[in-house]
Amino acid sequence: MITVKNNVFHLATSHTSYVFMIDGRGMAEHLYYGPLLRHPEHDVDALVPKRSVPRQGEVSQSEKDWSTNPSDLPQEASFEGGGDFRTPFIAIDESRGCACGMDLRYRHSETFSGIRRISSGLPQAIGSEDEVHGLRLDFQDDLNNITLSLYYTVFPSSDTIVRRAVVKNASRRTITLRKIASMQLDLYESGYGVTFFTGPWGRENRPCTHLLPCSTLVNESRTGFTGQSSNIFILEGRGSCIITGLLYCGDHKATIETGAYSTVHIVSGINEETIHPVLEPGESFETPEAFMTLAADRSRCTYALQHFEENHIMRGTWRNRLRPVSFSTRHVLGLDVREDRVRDLIRLAGQMGFEMFVLDDGWFGVRNSKDDSVGDWSANPMKLPEGLAQVSRECHKAGMLFGVWLSPECASLHSRLAMEHPDWLVRNPRRRSSPIENGQYVLDITRHEVYEYVLETICGLIERTGIDAVRWSIGTQLADLWSRSEKPDGQWRHRYICAFYKLQRSIALSFPNLLIENTSDTGPRLDAGLLASSAIVGGCSLSDPFEQLDSFCGAVQIMPPSALSTMLASRRFNLEGRYTSFSSAFNIGLFGCLSYSIDLRRLSRKERQAIAGQLEFYRMYRHVTQFGRYRIRHDGQRTQISACDADASTILVLLAVRNMEANGPDDILYVEDAREDALYSLTRRDEDEEIVLGDEYYSAPPLEKESYVVGGDTLRHAGARLARGYQGGAYSEEMRVMGDHSTRLYVIKRIDREDDR
Repeated sequence: MITVKNNVFHLATSHTSYVFMIDGRGMAEHLYYGPLLRHPEHDVDALVPKRSVPRQGEVSQSEKDWSTNPSDLPQEASFEGGGDFRTPFIAIDESRGCACGMDLRYRHSETFSGIRRISSGLPQAIGSEDEVHGLRLDFQDDLNNITLSLYYTVFPSSDTIVRRAVVKNASRRTITLRKIASMQLDLYESGYGVTFFTGPWGRENRPCTHLLPCSTLVNESRTGFTGQSSNIFILEGRGSCIITGLLYCGDHKATIETGAYSTVHIVSGINEETIHPVLEPGESFETPEAFMTLAADRSRCTYALQHFEENHIMRGTWRNRLRPVSFSTRHVLGLDVREDRVRDLIRLAGQMGFEMFVLDDGWFGVRNSKDDSVGDWSANPMKLPEGLAQVSRECHKAGMLFGVWLSPECASLHSRLAMEHPDWLVRNPRRRSSPIENGQYVLDITRHEVYEYVLETICGLIERTGIDAVRWSIGTQLADLWSRSEKPDGQWRHRYICAFYKLQRSIALSFPNLLIENTSDTGPRLDAGLLASSAIVGGCSLSDPFEQLDSFCGAVQIMPPSALSTMLASRRFNLEGRYTSFSSAFNIGLFGCLSYSIDLRRLSRKERQAIAGQLEFYRMYRHVTQFGRYRIRHDGQRTQISACDADASTILVLLAVRNMEANGPDDILYVEDAREDALYSLTRRDEDEEIVLGDEYYSAPPLEKESYVVGGDTLRHAGARLARGYQGGAYSEEMRVMGDHSTRLYVIKRIDREDDR
């Protein structure tokens, strides 16, 4: 809901209020962002800062207004000039005949229902006119003849506000935008902690928390894609939590400044160091959308953000639909794809209960090494004599969906496509050598002929062969920037990202039932904007279970679990020297969208039955792990993850131990999402696990299969104490033995009758 009264704007969600006003100078002054206020328009006198005298040592607004200091003025969109020395929301290049600085003043506002569409093709949050409300503010710089429009879209049920900006050059000269952001948020008090999510290959999505210093923190990417630092971050303090980020997978930059007067100034958007749009007379530039979600604590804020992502960013057939459990040839065949091997794996996967079969890398061109054939998207007749369509038919006959690995916007240096069209590569031909990653280059899809070729090739492949899913690998960063495009300027990186989104969205619209999983071999893919066209994003590139666990614990705080992939591979793909049982690997992989990549042909009958049992268990509870509410607790060497369904009738709790402690503390399961007035049964998942104690081997003792009936209030506040763990000395069969890198999974179900106790 949006109300406007006496130039006071109140943007209200179900539980939050965002309030600002247009002051007498025509500036949009921010007043409040926090828990819901009933009538803030009546409380303006209390909310507005009192400025009776100017601050010493600060520049005043003007000769007529000495009491207002621009650097201390909370705004919706700050600009350079006039004494504001903070990071601006917008800045123009002064070397092209523009006036020094800017002076944007309010002109007009409009409220509307529903969504105002972005024309550039960038991803956008969606919603009906009944559930979504919008606001547009127009500002004008009369001297430079530039207009700035700020768009706000309110999603009440998700406690989320989406923001973006549109700049128009109404002058007769060319203007370069040296800075243009999507969102500015000025907070009146400091003391916040900020958490970024970062990490290289194998250590993706690790939360990194800082207490805001009396300086500036910067979170950015310059790789062409989001890269090792997600553009989503968390602010916590003053009894509230704010999660904010961009629907954008290109170069981003967020600056968080703590001012001299304990204020916080946040500006987030595209990275002006790599993207600086040039506007000809009459041209406009649209920024990506930024979102803000606020709640009382991190868990509630995460749940609200996940609700927003699942219901207002995701769309199409796979929106709010259970993801299939899949089998991948990635760690089984590698590049050595053979038709007889593929056929055997399809037969076994279908018999064991897998729902999707993914033919990973190695099926196309003459792909026998990592620097060959990417871009040549036709089946290798030496590997698959009957073609990809026959593989698809066999998968469908076995009752499974069929998926393939693709990297559509890339080409190997040693590929037929690169040899026939070397000018299509983003690579400077005048250099003796160019930076390269994974033996491949990016295709310049900003060029019409390249874009159309890629789109036609991928659509033709899907249509001819009956592909149901695409594992879309974004495999190369933008290292060597060079293009034959008609307009090679500072906006090329942004146009590339727009073309990438358009390409993936066009394929998704052409094949509405297609399941797209965005992944990368070079870094994380935690981009909320990708959810507009895909059902799954890659969480961790490494298949080691405990590295996946750490990655998942970070990613699930800012992305819905239904979109996070996990992979269970054979033990030889764990980190060297690390032993994790197959049962523990399943307990970890259970949380998210599970995929297996193990050689089914080499398993014994008992091992196949064990995996079939895992698949049955996963299908029984995936509605909880894919769409449930998550809570994460870290305590030294232990991690506890709980996933709870919508009505708190089923809760799964994972207890993971990294390193066994001698004579350690007792483990207590706290289940904060249990209903206080309900009764629950708590049991351990029935599993067979080999445990190593010195030189002896023990199977999980029967008495360790703990079972309790306990009230929800006890689970929430006191917790359930588990059997005492192995102490490192004497051993008893009643003990719970958890070695290094081991897990236990507990199933908690609500009991309807009191006499069941």
